[in-house]
Amino acid sequence: MEYSPEYFQYSRQEMLQFIPKGVKTSLEVGCGAGRFSRSLRSKGIEAWGIEPEKEAFEEAIKNDIKCLNGLLHDRYAELPKYYFDVVVFNDVLEHMRDPWDALQLAKSLLRPGGHIVSSIPNIMYFPAFTDLLISRNFKYTTGGIFDRTHLRFFTRRSIVHLFESSGFEIKEIKGIHAYKSRKFTCFNVLTFGYFDEMKYMQFGVRAAIRTL
Repeated sequence: MEYSPEYFQYSRQEMLQFIPKGVKTSLEVGCGAGRFSRSLRSKGIEAWGIEPEKEAFEEAIKNDIKCLNGLLHDRYAELPKYYFDVVVFNDVLEHMRDPWDALQLAKSLLRPGGHIVSSIPNIMYFPAFTDLLISRNFKYTTGGIFDRTHLRFFTRRSIVHLFESSGFEIKEIKGIHAYKSRKFTCFNVLTFGYFDEMKYMQFGVRAAIRTL
């Protein structure tokens, strides 16, 4: 994809709520310019990152993130194993050909008791989904739910399945960036809340490796 500076500059402050207390080491996969990891570093956390876009990687380095340039699969051997308290995938798993494999790799990067924190777009998001139904045209865009660089699409249920089928137990899943509109509120009331998940653009997740 052509480098677009603003695409890599989101600080994702809404995802800080999913970071467990007591975290000392973090790895953010697809860290962009490192603004979220910089927020973690400001809390005394040793922040690592990995970012494939060279320009964004260079900005992450300037933000004092211990960053590797490349894809997780390509640079995996250089990352310390069983070292991180949290591995973060903020709007990253949907860009991967095999997010299940990425979660398997993350297992061996986590310390015992560590967590995965992730945000994942919701393809059922009301404005995007209704536009698809009305236009009957799957229109790729330069960002958002139908970002042309997305290789996978998820609902809340399939997010849960992604983690559970990869050997994780979801500790927390919560909708973020709620859509606010009277039209949707009426629709939700008339359907007795059945489509409540459609109000959220993304879901934030915190998961731990499942133990027997």
